[in-house]
Amino acid sequence: MIYALDSNAIIEIINKNATVSTHRNNALNQGAGFVIPSVVDYEIWRGFHCRPAPTKEKIYLSICDDCSIIEMTAEIWKRSARIYADLRSKGRTVDDPDIFIAATCIENGYTLVTHNTKHFEGISDLLIEDWQEA
Repeated sequence: MIYALDSNAIIEIINKNATVSTHRNNALNQGAGFVIPSVVDYEIWRGFHCRPAPTKEKIYLSICDDCSIIEMTAEIWKRSARIYADLRSKGRTVDDPDIFIAATCIENGYTLVTHNTKHFEGISDLLIEDWQEA
């Protein structure tokens, strides 16, 4: 299994959240892989540039050593547009970055690790795990 880490999951790993760290270690021990969608990488770096935290930045870089950054492809952009249109037809709006993250996961068969599950409600075919739940 390959897990895609959302920004909030990365922040919890950086902050040494015991529950999230246990889930991550268990997944690593079971041979799971980890990726970071490029939009999430942007969100993390945006935070560091707005509020510098050199120690946390070093931890993030060490997390990146175990992950691949997944860039947006033409297929992901098209999937994003379909997700947007589907949600809009249901009267629901989701922020574009969350749509891009979801599309990245769906196109590549990744399971998204996030605590912001409500942000992704109504997105078909998206696999989600909330590692902050006990």
